[in-house]
Amino acid sequence: MKGKNHRRSVVTNRRGGVLALIAISLFLLLGMAALAVDLAMAFSVRAETQRVADAAALAGGSAFLDFMKDVA
Repeated sequence: MKGKNHRRSVVTNRRGGVLALIAISLFLLLGMAALAVDLAMAFSVRAETQRVADAAALAGGSAFLDFMKDVA
């Protein structure tokens, strides 16, 4: 009967180990998801900033050409 009790304690220990692995995996998965969201937001902000800079440069160039037409 000693072997049967030993087998139950091993199964019980494995259940606890699986729970710990699931908890750690969930923590890591949520961390990676948060990182993915942050990186996507950073790329989106970078692209929008570039669009604003390009629009400002075009508007400035257009205003400069209009100014040069009036001066000449």
